Amino acid sequence: MARKDTALHIVALGGSVVAPDRVDLPFLRQFTKMIHSLVRRGQRFILVTGGGGIAREYQKAARSLGTKAPDVELDTIGMRATRLNAELVRIAFWPNVHPDIINTPEKLLHITAPVAIAAGWMPGYSTDTVAVRVAEELGEKYITIAGAPAYVYDKDIKKYPDAKPLKELTWEEYLEIVPNKWKPGMPAPVDPVAAKRAARMGIAAGIVKAKGIANMKKLFSGQSFTGTLIR
Repeated sequence: MARKDTALHIVALGGSVVAPDRVDLPFLRQFTKMIHSLVRRGQRFILVTGGGGIAREYQKAARSLGTKAPDVELDTIGMRATRLNAELVRIAFWPNVHPDIINTPEKLLHITAPVAIAAGWMPGYSTDTVAVRVAEELGEKYITIAGAPAYVYDKDIKKYPDAKPLKELTWEEYLEIVPNKWKPGMPAPVDPVAAKRAARMGIAAGIVKAKGIANMKKLFSGQSFTGTLIR
């Protein structure tokens, strides 16, 4: 499948590929090299970083304390982790990167660099939803979700090795196979808050494996790519 070529790419970059347990330097080097090659062709990127291993570790520790803190407090921990990863990714693109982390809609108005890095905006949803909101603010109709899985599957691929990849589906079909409510640390390819908002706003999403660098470059170049298209 292919997506319409565009000069601006809004990418939810999974924390699970930036720093699954520790920072994945080989991936970051390959990823930044690929993005720079496309920037030289006139492409622009807003990269929204997830929390990854550090978010999961701290959320697990918080749950283990037994204080029964509400989910919004655990979500705040995850949001802070996304900002730490965002600072690292920002440095990876230095100096051709916007100097501030985009953590409010207003900051989108001041981007002039070809690459800008965003992180969590507020508790209650993942950085997938931030990517959808960025697309809304900028009038874009497509986002990329670049994480660990290569596709959306009909069931949890980690639990069920026979799970089948779904190459194209609607948001309505997608919402039938994921939990209806957002929970901090949820492993869904696209969080349900983001999915519902994207469906409402008519925003499509390409789901790709972030470590498939050549495949991602095809997607960003408007060529046929391997992954799942949801619209």
